[in-house]
Parts: sequence; structure tokens; C-alpha cells
Amino acid sequence: MKDDQSSTGVNDQVPQTQEDQSIQGQQVLSTQDSETTNVVLRRLDDYLRESLAEPSAQVAALGMVSHMLLRMAVRLHEQIENVLGNVDDPVENFEVLARAVDSLLRVCRQIDRFGHLRVLLTDASRALNPPSVR
Repeated sequence: MKDDQSSTGVNDQVPQTQEDQSIQGQQVLSTQDSETTNVVLRRLDDYLRESLAEPSAQVAALGMVSHMLLRMAVRLHEQIENVLGNVDDPVENFEVLARAVDSLLRVCRQIDRFGHLRVLLTDASRALNPPSVR
């Protein structure tokens, strides 16, 4: 009875069961993931602006498409993490997860291809239009 009367409210904030701890941990991770995702998306928007400022229309267009694929990859990754974090047994959802992971890998492979192509186009553009010496 003494514990009930002398409660300072601290125990009210401490999870009492393993399930409560798990839920609270997921909420903290979810907040951190959301903040990280927002930072990533802002950086991708910076990449888009830089791409669109390129003098070569081909390089700019490639940057724009890369931006779209990068955003798609972020969202796919986010959804995969959500599924993994919200199921007790990921093996039960293996088929769905495998398709999502396969899609993510395909998007990432295309992003990589576009990255290499962008380097080639940028180098070719610089070779054809060397900077003027003043």
C-alpha cells in the first residue's frame, strides 16, 4: 500500500511488460526513421535541383528520372522496414517481402546504371565543351 501512496509518477512512464517495451521501442524507432526519411527526401530534392541546373538537357533529364527512382527506392525500403517491424514472424510474409525486396533491388540497379550513364554524359559534354580560359 505504501507503494501506491508514494508513487511519483515515474513508474507510470516505465513500460511494465515486454510487449509494452516493444511497442514503445517501435514508436521511438518509427520517429527516428521518419526523421531520417525526411532528411533523405530533402537531400534528394537538392539533387533534383542540381540536376535540373545542368547545362546538358540529357544530363538534366537523367537526373530527374534518377530522382524519381531514388524516391521510389526510399519508399520501398520504408515499406519493407514497416512490414519487418510489424510482424511477429517475417517468414509468414516471405513471399510479399521477397517481391518487395526484388523490386527494390531492381530500382537500385537502375539507379546505378543511370549514375554510370550520367558520368559518361557529363564527361562527354565537358570534352565537347571545355571551360573557357579567361
